[in-house]
Amino acid sequence: MTLEAAERHKQQRLEAVEPATVNKEVNCLKAMLTKAVRWGYLKENPPKGMSALKEPPGRLRYLTPEETTRLLTACPTPPYLRPIVDLAMHTGMRRSEILALRWGDVDLRRRTITLSHTKNNEPHVIPINDTAAAVLRTRPRVVGTDALFPDLNGPMVARAFWRACRKADVPNLRLHDLRHTSASYLAVGGFNLRAIQQLLGHKDLRMTARYAHLSADHLQQVVKSLNMVLGSTAR
Repeated sequence: MTLEAAERHKQQRLEAVEPATVNKEVNCLKAMLTKAVRWGYLKENPPKGMSALKEPPGRLRYLTPEETTRLLTACPTPPYLRPIVDLAMHTGMRRSEILALRWGDVDLRRRTITLSHTKNNEPHVIPINDTAAAVLRTRPRVVGTDALFPDLNGPMVARAFWRACRKADVPNLRLHDLRHTSASYLAVGGFNLRAIQQLLGHKDLRMTARYAHLSADHLQQVVKSLNMVLGSTAR
């Protein structure tokens, strides 16, 4: 394969899929050809110098307070759904991280959850608030397993969540958007991006930067309030 052929293939794929998908495919191709060079099947890796496509900003859908109320009202059944929704919103954990939780990961005395297996393959400690702590205290322990949510998988939870969203009339919402909801309200509350990054476990601050405009909107309101506190000097 030549660099020209790889670039041509990249442009062809861009007509069918999103830039992020093309970048993932190109990275996979580079990795395979690098292995081929290392093992002596090829002398060089032509696509190694290919530049990545610019990706549009990631999806940022989060719940409004009114939507949150409707969604939680629609989540009493199945009984596992409301605890998962609460944990996702109040900790920012991913669905896979919640379903993988073990009692050994939970420290209610210190109010922390330790995630040993994360997307970044790095251990991550999450502080928990009163709501998350209450959810964990009321979870029943199942004999023969240390899992908090045994016998559940991602598709089962996704289907139950979709039905709750439809019942609550909350459109265009995925379970992962509860993670966005958690981060978005922290940004609106004025917390800095570094703190949000640590809570979500983002390795790169650029992943957290999508919430920056929410923080900026909040700060604009804070500045406006100075007129009331200090009085206006405008003439």
